[in-house]
Amino acid sequence: MQCSSSHINLQLQSLKGLGALEFQFGSTTPTHFKNVAAHSDRGPDGSRITDGVFAPEGHDASDTTYAYLLAHSANDPRSALVIDLGALFTVCGDPRNGCHSGPIIQADNDDVYQLDYSTDGVSWNNFGQFPTCCSSGLRTRPLANRSTPYPNVTARYVRVYAFSGGAHFYVSELQLWDTSSTNPISVGKHAVGPRPYVITDGIFCEGCSADHSEITVVLNHLTGPSPALVIDLRDSQGNPRPICGGPSCGATGSGPLIEADNDDDYGFDYSTDGRNWTTYPGTFLHCCSSGERKRSTQGPNFTASYVRVYALKGGDTFAVSELQFWDTSGKLISVNTPTYGPEPLVTNGEFAPEGHSSTDKSYAFILPPCQKDKGGGGTFSSSVCPTASAQTAAFVIDLTATFLISSLVLQADHANEFRIESSNDAQSWALLATFPTVSGSGLTTRTAEVSGQARYVRVYGTAGSGSYSISELQVFTPQAKSACLYADGANAGENLACGYDGQFLTEVVPTAPAPDSNGRLPVSFFLKEAQIIIVCENAIGQHQAFEFQSATNRNCNDNLAVSQAPVTDYCAGFCATGSTPALMSYAQLPDGQFEFDPNNTNPLSISCDGGTIDSKIPGAVHSVVAGVATGVAQGLYNGLLDYHGAPHTLVPFPPNQPPPNPPPVAVCPASFGEPPPPEPSLDNIAGLEGRATKVGKATNSATLRIRGRFTVEDPLALNQAALTVEALLREVGGANELVQGPAAPDLLLPLSLQPRKGSGPDKGHYTTPPGDKPIVHGRVAPVEGPDAESGLMEFSLDVKGATILSPSRCPAALTTSFRLVGAAGEPVWVHGTGIWRCDGAKLETP
Repeated sequence: MQCSSSHINLQLQSLKGLGALEFQFGSTTPTHFKNVAAHSDRGPDGSRITDGVFAPEGHDASDTTYAYLLAHSANDPRSALVIDLGALFTVCGDPRNGCHSGPIIQADNDDVYQLDYSTDGVSWNNFGQFPTCCSSGLRTRPLANRSTPYPNVTARYVRVYAFSGGAHFYVSELQLWDTSSTNPISVGKHAVGPRPYVITDGIFCEGCSADHSEITVVLNHLTGPSPALVIDLRDSQGNPRPICGGPSCGATGSGPLIEADNDDDYGFDYSTDGRNWTTYPGTFLHCCSSGERKRSTQGPNFTASYVRVYALKGGDTFAVSELQFWDTSGKLISVNTPTYGPEPLVTNGEFAPEGHSSTDKSYAFILPPCQKDKGGGGTFSSSVCPTASAQTAAFVIDLTATFLISSLVLQADHANEFRIESSNDAQSWALLATFPTVSGSGLTTRTAEVSGQARYVRVYGTAGSGSYSISELQVFTPQAKSACLYADGANAGENLACGYDGQFLTEVVPTAPAPDSNGRLPVSFFLKEAQIIIVCENAIGQHQAFEFQSATNRNCNDNLAVSQAPVTDYCAGFCATGSTPALMSYAQLPDGQFEFDPNNTNPLSISCDGGTIDSKIPGAVHSVVAGVATGVAQGLYNGLLDYHGAPHTLVPFPPNQPPPNPPPVAVCPASFGEPPPPEPSLDNIAGLEGRATKVGKATNSATLRIRGRFTVEDPLALNQAALTVEALLREVGGANELVQGPAAPDLLLPLSLQPRKGSGPDKGHYTTPPGDKPIVHGRVAPVEGPDAESGLMEFSLDVKGATILSPSRCPAALTTSFRLVGAAGEPVWVHGTGIWRCDGAKLETP
């Protein structure tokens, strides 16, 4: 008989001593940066009504350099332009109240416009109406004249929309003042609208004209997602929904349906987080006669929080009038859902072809002139220029947080000079860079290395030929913050950088305040069980497993040597190495980057009570303890780096709010088992699905079921393969396994299981020993049918009587991982991360 391999089954509890760890942080060297301006505004862009510029009185109302066209739906606030003043103001209602001016509008002359105000953007109150006036074109006027003054109001938000009027509704400027200033408080503030609400209003208009503004939304005449329209399909708890791919679902559901211009093809993408998009395999093909026409597509069911639609090819006009989706039960879920888009041209991430015409408004945002002699300036109230040297209005970008700025990229008209400034409060501005004219023609790209920090960035023209066009402005940062902020504790005062993006050289030195005389870290633990298993092969090729040595129920002490090797290739954001990208301030140190030396066994440092212990057990246990300690320290370090937690699920840009407060310093769990994988595992689980019950509600009563498929390259005798569960529901972005043992927070995992009675070479059944809680049952077998020959396996993991903690965020990215160690000794790693949604006390995959 020849013995070919061995492994250890090990259960440890109450590992203590790691609380003495400290981490010292070395330098960071960014290798590439992140454009934090891209996708910073989900749109649609309403900034022209707050750019400070009035068109010349009587100017053509349809000139989109100055004005926005509102949907021709009278007295409908869904078509409003909305301004966020950024804070609560006491807004001047009437100069007769002793303040500078009441609200002023410049809009199409023959329409009445309604002005509302709000403190929260949800509940709205009537401010007043701007009347018709004058002759044709864009005309400036105050609120309708009345005998008593309009009262001052407290507001953060204002909205304006058409109440009645002519054939088209156009608005070019809305200005407001507070009660103490002569300068308008609305200039430079964020404005949005009009939103593309008509695509989810449930109203079809078969054969209607594609440019009918009451029915359709006309997209920029570009193919691809840059001018896309977005709809929010989340349920009332903010969770993604399962969407019907067709041809039918339930009694009345169908696949995706569009009404759009007849001679165009349209596609759509879907997303669970508003950042990472998947292109749906179906296409809405051109069809029928002229005008807006319905058509559907079909394909697989999918899970989505958001869907964005855009043109793939077609005629002279891309226009969408309705987009409808059903869930897999047959319920229509898209009607009256929130809509967004398109993103502003300047921050949509889309460069024009180099040298392209600077007057093509599919690519170029034209900054209107603000000086009277350049065409700007209304007769009622002069336009407001950003500075004395400015020739145009400014385009303002809110980066959503304050970032260090290292470089800028501007694509703009070659014959003009531009100035870019930064601010932390949108009030005081400092120079970042000036861009002179350059040779060439049309829209050209130029760059500048800068140094500064900003929450807001603005760009405006200062000199040139007069056509101040911008197609893209990129703002690059090397990191999200200069240092992480985290709770006081063992690492107080260290400068742990929160990398936004880049690769870093980072030295991590765990040290103990009171190491033993050899400089080692003392730890203690309870050895519940240890078995060394040897696998042998007899003369006829049969494999048998034998217990070689064992130990149970021992209190043990050990000493761990700490490796001083520097850590390299720390990566967050989009990484040139191809590592899995993290998002803003969502940084993790990859596994295996620092460790306790598992080979420090001379002299052998482990000792246990209870008398003599089998000779090979201490060395094997020592190696496992070192690996476990490495994993714990790795998790604690990740927790420090990842103080922001996972990104918020807004669409399609980082949240317009400060990050949440940092969590308290992580606490070492009380017990551990075998070590985690020494290297990060690539996801290789297909069709991962699962369901957990009684999450966060009750102790030792939760259940969990996980299923999926994976592929093995070499045949595996399952009745001779041990199954070790490394993670059941491990939350990405921290060190937490949600599935806990009977004395939470004691960890259940890692958990090693041997094949049970009834297993065979082609099927493996694995169950915890009788009396152990919780009960964990695993099953692995080849799939049935022709795919079995390709090595495709299916598995299930069932847990009963556990405690399952609630994740820190919903939806949650959760990892499942296990390994199979067969007679050949080479482990098969099975690893997958899925998005689980929260539904009360349940967790479910879509």
